[in-house]
Amino acid sequence: MSARVDETAFTRIVARYHPDLLRIALVVCGDVDVAAEAAQAAWVVAWRRLRELRDPANLRPWLMSIAAKGSVSGVAIEDWCRFLETHP
Repeated sequence: MSARVDETAFTRIVARYHPDLLRIALVVCGDVDVAAEAAQAAWVVAWRRLRELRDPANLRPWLMSIAAKGSVSGVAIEDWCRFLETHP
C-alpha cells in the first residue's frame, strides 16, 4: 500500500473517530484544552503505531485506549505545572 493511500485512509479514520477521542479525553482529564491536546497527541501516536494494529475490528477500542492514556499523562503534566505555579 502506498504512503498516499495510507494518508487518505488515515484522514478518513480521523474524520470518523476524532469526536470520540475528544470525548474520552475530556472525560478522563476534565479540561477542554488538555483534552484537545491529548486527542491531537493520540493521533500522532496512532499514525506512528497503526501498523501494529493486528485486527481492524479493534480500531476504535485501540484509539480510545491511546487517547485515555494520553489524557492521563496530560492531566499529570497539567497538575504538575499548576503545582509549580502555586509553590515557587
